[in-house]
Amino acid sequence: MKSPPLFCLAIAAAALTKCYVSAKFTFPENDRMRLIDDINVKHASTALYRSVLSNPQLKTYAKRETDSKIEEIGTGPGGGRLLRVTTHKSETTAKVSSKEITEARIPRKLKKGRKEVLKKEKKGKKTSKVSKIKKLKKNKKEKKLEKNACTNLVAENGDWKTWLPDITTFTPIFRPSTDAELSGIIVSSKRFGCKVRMMGSRHSQDGLVMQRKEENIIVVSLASHATDIKEWQDSINQETSTFRIGAGKSWFDVSALIRPNGYVLKSRSAGAFFSVGGVIANMVHGGGRSTGFMHDDVVRMLVLTSDGNFKEVEGEDLKFWRSSAGLLGMIIAIEMEMHSESIPFVVGINPSSGEPIFDITKGGLLMDRERTLFQSPNDEAEFPGFIQRVMEKVYNTHAIYDSAQFFFDFYSNSLAEYRTSFSGEIFSGATGPYADVEKVAKYKAHTENLSELYSDVSFTGGKAIDLNEEIICQIFCLPPSGPPPIGDGTPCEKIPSSFDQEKFLCEVPIEVAAALSISLQDTLDGQFELASSTTNDGFFLTDPALFDLVIVILPARALSSAFGTWYGLVSSALTHSLPNINFFPNLNLEFRFLNPTETAVLNALPTIEETRAAFNERYNFFGPNAFDILLPPLPEGVPDGYVAVECPNVRNIFDKDAKNFLFALQEAWKNMPTNPFFPYSDLVVKDCDAQNDVLPCSPTSLVESKKCCNPVIPTYHTHFGKAWGYGVDDTTTPTTSKMQPFKDTSSILNMFDTGSKKNTVESFNAKRKDLDAEVFAGGAMMRWLDPAAPNSDFEVRMLNGQKCGSFDFQSDPDKECISDQCFDSKCVE
Repeated sequence: MKSPPLFCLAIAAAALTKCYVSAKFTFPENDRMRLIDDINVKHASTALYRSVLSNPQLKTYAKRETDSKIEEIGTGPGGGRLLRVTTHKSETTAKVSSKEITEARIPRKLKKGRKEVLKKEKKGKKTSKVSKIKKLKKNKKEKKLEKNACTNLVAENGDWKTWLPDITTFTPIFRPSTDAELSGIIVSSKRFGCKVRMMGSRHSQDGLVMQRKEENIIVVSLASHATDIKEWQDSINQETSTFRIGAGKSWFDVSALIRPNGYVLKSRSAGAFFSVGGVIANMVHGGGRSTGFMHDDVVRMLVLTSDGNFKEVEGEDLKFWRSSAGLLGMIIAIEMEMHSESIPFVVGINPSSGEPIFDITKGGLLMDRERTLFQSPNDEAEFPGFIQRVMEKVYNTHAIYDSAQFFFDFYSNSLAEYRTSFSGEIFSGATGPYADVEKVAKYKAHTENLSELYSDVSFTGGKAIDLNEEIICQIFCLPPSGPPPIGDGTPCEKIPSSFDQEKFLCEVPIEVAAALSISLQDTLDGQFELASSTTNDGFFLTDPALFDLVIVILPARALSSAFGTWYGLVSSALTHSLPNINFFPNLNLEFRFLNPTETAVLNALPTIEETRAAFNERYNFFGPNAFDILLPPLPEGVPDGYVAVECPNVRNIFDKDAKNFLFALQEAWKNMPTNPFFPYSDLVVKDCDAQNDVLPCSPTSLVESKKCCNPVIPTYHTHFGKAWGYGVDDTTTPTTSKMQPFKDTSSILNMFDTGSKKNTVESFNAKRKDLDAEVFAGGAMMRWLDPAAPNSDFEVRMLNGQKCGSFDFQSDPDKECISDQCFDSKCVE
């Protein structure tokens, strides 16, 4: 295969030289068609698709499992249930001695006073107890903690870790069930110097709850909690089209509450396996033609602050609590707006009166999908036309549907759209003019079934589909062979490779990547059809595989550049023309539109109006409307705003260079010129400078070897719940040669640098001070709120007692440990 000259990328000494060239595009069409039409790849993708849909995880959700023996040891800070957990020896469990348990319980007894403590102890032990109490009081005065005061008193389910196993700790998790326990945990933790961090369903890749090296942390889950405050019980208010629900519930629970009554969410994510509080305290969940983030629709909250008191938050204060990452206090319950399916569907506008035209038979949510195949570009001349056809299809959908998620598969050149609108049958629940009791019963049965099936998903995050090269070889069988329910039970006859006659398909990376990517759309089709025929609530994604990804958020009008950049970089990867990167992407490009408003202070994404203003100010050389001149507006009727673009990749399947590929794509996305025909070089720079004769690039500029300017497309590279900011990790990259997320200094420094976001840190810190919220300080956001806070950076290496010696560190296992000592596959002092 020849290398297409769409990009030139080189990695040397942890630096990437970017080069975006769209003037030429070639691709060996005949070789590529071998992947699209090859019967063996079709067999493999079909086997994978059927395997995922028949996976028992999708049918029976496992309850919390543990190899631990749990022993009741009394009450914790303020009355929280505390348990001693003893487990089999593993890298995820800390050893707890009876002595440590006793010492950790002393602070609780101090509340009763020294005399009462002494009365309860035997005479022979009075002296030792007095000494311990004095010691603890002294430590408190010196603001020091007994080593295990915050870490050895644990609630059910052991040690804190993320759903993607990127952060694992020995920090325990409390699962209080009552308001009194919550208040007590906060007050007591504040007294003894522990930090309280709220968790959701663990799906954040960065340490939003806590980073690996943070100490003196207590993690709290609301998955078992139900407030005693009567007004804040789970309920709906049909007069205001709002509902109230506990923050520890999942969005499956939300759907079970509102769906049978003829309501759906205004904005939603693809999956319902997140916790309610986690989504509201985070950002970038949701989106649509005229909607922003899901937290935009929250109109009131019940919160618990550092004084141990419950309060209602509404109005302007909500801007601080939305996307607050648990840094102000606990979000206990929310009140959120919902959309009624009894509102007639608007089919158009009367041209004479300007009034909307309604169809009174429609108004219900309608989930539909479409797949479009595009002819692959064969040469430079065909590439612009190909991009134009894809964009026309995408923008047409964006103009018509309330929300849509797009998936583009490179190997089949296929665009899959999963869309919702309110053009379905009008519905008002069990009462009202559009009542339908059969539909009520149907929605009630299906939503309650999912709520029960995923009863603890707001704590566990759900079971991941964990694929690897060995499993792939067990799945890729020539039909009808293979284990049931995919095959007929006969021994697996492995699918042969079409590229290498001496190998099976599962052993050839490019064929496996193609099979994985092609099968994704078939899998999503099946999940979407199941959801639309049962709950019909807009959620459809269940139990994803473990993945890595990179994300970019940019103006919707610049989607063609981001799409073309990704398409070209994948082309380069398939033709082995990326220096030092041997990798074949194995999933689709995903994207969705969103139009956020300024509703959350700590959300790093500015409004599109702020982005426009900042661009016009930077490039005023082009006049007051530089944004519209250099980034032409979308066609009439297509909403302006942002598009969030993600490139994910399934982990553990020929992914040695996956993170370096994602880093290369990140850097290419960060450096997209507004005029793609003038790529950046020594002569082409981003900023104009009339005084030094650096003028906009033209065909004559380069001929005359004159420096010229080509403004860069504004992009944002953060989703606080996903991976962003790939860069060099000084402690591990020299050993592994792998880039790591959350390590790019420029991304960190420029996180809050546009429009109103320039005041984010100062404004949010003022609110933290006003609420005396230091007891909640912790996690990844502290890298901005308090740069001096210890251990707020993402840590790749392992703690003492955790497993080491993985494949990435085979050349020097010690480098996988913070202690620089790996002995017998465990990190040690």
